[in-house]
Amino acid sequence: MRKPAVVVAAAVSAVLAGGVMVATTAGAQETPVTPAAPAMALPELPAVPQAPGDAGGPVNPALPAVPGAADGAAPARPGAPTGSAKPAADRPGATTAAARPPAHPANRPAPASPAKADDRADEQPTVDKPARTTKASNVSAAQRDVTTSQALSTDPGGSVQQQALALVNENRRRGGCDDVTVDRRLIVAANGHADEMARRGYFAHEDSRGGRAGDRVTDAGYQWSRYGENIARGQDSVAEVVDGWMRSPEHRENIMDCGLREVGVGLAFSADRTPYWVQDFATPQ
Repeated sequence: MRKPAVVVAAAVSAVLAGGVMVATTAGAQETPVTPAAPAMALPELPAVPQAPGDAGGPVNPALPAVPGAADGAAPARPGAPTGSAKPAADRPGATTAAARPPAHPANRPAPASPAKADDRADEQPTVDKPARTTKASNVSAAQRDVTTSQALSTDPGGSVQQQALALVNENRRRGGCDDVTVDRRLIVAANGHADEMARRGYFAHEDSRGGRAGDRVTDAGYQWSRYGENIARGQDSVAEVVDGWMRSPEHRENIMDCGLREVGVGLAFSADRTPYWVQDFATPQ
């Protein structure tokens, strides 16, 4: 027999339709913010003229790609002093695309001869492109029951992550918050706690070693300035668990916290196939 659905986000409880929900505001913790160094203005330099390329215009050299911050090395664990919530600065990030080198004149294809009128229909065959997964399709798919094959996946583009992301961001936009993005390290932290709860048969924010959400996020290599965690047990679909969290004021507070920037969802199943859910939010330092 399936256990009743329970979600936790600790001291305040509320009985709602569909199960008992117990919530905690586990996430409004911050590390001290280090003041930023003053910016230094540099004089403008004259543009360096470039030799024209074979295509008749300047050719830009290839630029090295900037490695993403999402896979950074594991930092030392920060402390967890309490404090009032402060909005976090946006994390800058950019990717650089390498320019394609011009074709050598000897390797250029000869210009195509004009096609005859009766041959043009066969020149460019139409190729069907695969349909893109839209936010609307993720919201629709979130109604379906999760399966054991989806458990413990760390793929940020996986179905559970994208379905939860679509629902969370839909609610955040209604409340005037910016969207959150998925971070692999937060998925790892959430999966680890979901897996341990499912295997050991307990249900709490504190793990068997006495660690809390902030400790697990740090151990996954994420340097946080702020974090929040929601947990749940017994919900069969992403839509059901996110709806349950949104109906609980304490869980809703984490989802609707505009100072939290990134998220990862953990999913594990117990021996009797009860789903255990963990949702970790964080903001980088």
